Amino acid sequence: MDVSLEISIPGSGSTLFSGESLEFPGALAALALGPEATRTRVGGGAADIVVARALDTLPGAAVRSALLERAPLAFLEGLWLAAFAAGAAEAVAAVETEAGLAEGIAALERLGGPALRVAVVPRAFMASEDTALIRLLEGRPALASAPRVELGGKAAAVFSIEDLVALSHRFAGREAGSLVQVRGAVNRPGLLEVPPGTTLRSVIFERCGGMRGAKAFKFALAEGSFIPADGLDVPATGLITVGDEGDCVVDQARRALALTAYENCGICTICREGSHQLEELLADASSGETRGTDEALIQELGAALREGSLCAIGRRAPDPLLSGLRHFAGDFDAHLKRKRCPALVCRAYVTFHILGETCTGCGKCLAVCPEGAIEGEEDYIHVIDPGACTRCGLCLDVCPPEAAAVAKAGALKPRTPREPIPVGTWKKR
Repeated sequence: MDVSLEISIPGSGSTLFSGESLEFPGALAALALGPEATRTRVGGGAADIVVARALDTLPGAAVRSALLERAPLAFLEGLWLAAFAAGAAEAVAAVETEAGLAEGIAALERLGGPALRVAVVPRAFMASEDTALIRLLEGRPALASAPRVELGGKAAAVFSIEDLVALSHRFAGREAGSLVQVRGAVNRPGLLEVPPGTTLRSVIFERCGGMRGAKAFKFALAEGSFIPADGLDVPATGLITVGDEGDCVVDQARRALALTAYENCGICTICREGSHQLEELLADASSGETRGTDEALIQELGAALREGSLCAIGRRAPDPLLSGLRHFAGDFDAHLKRKRCPALVCRAYVTFHILGETCTGCGKCLAVCPEGAIEGEEDYIHVIDPGACTRCGLCLDVCPPEAAAVAKAGALKPRTPREPIPVGTWKKR
């Protein structure tokens, strides 16, 4: 899926994308300080080679792609600084495309110090794990491996492009903001540059213009965990998904777990099997197939993944589920015990109805229903056959907003005509 790389800049102007210069003041400052003093400022230990993770790894994510496009010189300078501080002779930028980097690499080579090279690798979910990224760079499958990170037999240190751009600004004496990406139920989703310390609350309700459609805020999903309304006063980072009262936490947790279940490397049994079992448990919760022991099993499997997975991807896999249970216990209780979906998202718990008060008999829902489950004709109130309806929701999608005649219902059903009748006559009955 293509994602726009257009970035919303603060009203005070950009600090993140200012100061791009082939003179590389941070690198010059490091050369004057020397490797040991530079390492003290950068932090970390020695390494033979430094690797930069400069590609996005999650579906729809664009933060790293945008940084690479808009701040290539700051990125390269940060990579050079990290390698110089570590005493590494070489640094590798793992990217999806090397466009726009050649000039900066040539300018840094003239300064001396570590050699920089670019390696183009495919976007992969497992590339967010250090050892899996190293294997990609070696042309092998992206599998997690032992904790020691080596590339070609050399001790390697891995940095993200976000950290390297920040390092470049810090060495040049500049305080820069960061880049976040917001998607979901806000008025202005997209990429935003935010000043240091900007909170999730400020991003959602100020920079993104608040909730779309005047609906109530329900959650933010950030760094793999659900955050409720009273937890938004924390720094905004990375990819943020915002949900409103019409979003289902159980469904969102299932989607997050499904990504790990189907994209993990499979090298360790607990992650491979445990993530699939958790995803299946949530699928059961969304389809009315729950059992009384499911919640205890979810907690047990979540703890096992956190303790027994080989890499951070497996250890973080249950975070959406466990944070959802902690902050939105009512949603999980409704699905697991009462077999209800309060948000009317999970199909098994939802029925569709055509309201006699507002149906105009336009026929649009008739035309799109794949099962022929809607009866009616022009200027007649249409009727959905609940036995034939597969709850695909296409009727709701095409119903004209001014009519808003198609409604979703849970346990309480609206009163509707049993058979098609002329438009305008239902109110009289």
